[in-house]
Amino acid sequence: MQPELTLRAWGALIILYAIGASVAIFAIAKAVEAVVDLVGHVRWQAARRRVFRRFLSEWRKVEIKHCEQEEKKDGENPSA
Repeated sequence: MQPELTLRAWGALIILYAIGASVAIFAIAKAVEAVVDLVGHVRWQAARRRVFRRFLSEWRKVEIKHCEQEEKKDGENPSA
C-alpha cells in the first residue's frame, strides 16, 4: 500500500514539474530560434547571390557593349 502524499510532498512535486516544464519550454524556444536564424541566414545568402548575379549580368552587358564599340573603332580605323 502506497503512503499518502503530504502537502509538502505535493508542493515539491508541483515545483519539480514546473521547473521541468520551464526547461522544456526554454529548450523548445531555443530550438525554434536556431531554426529561424538558419532560415534567415539561408534567405540572406540567397538574396546576396541574386544581387551578385544581377551585378554580373549587368557588368557583362556593359563589357559586351564596350567590346562592340572597340570593334567598331577598329573597323573604322584599320591602322590602329
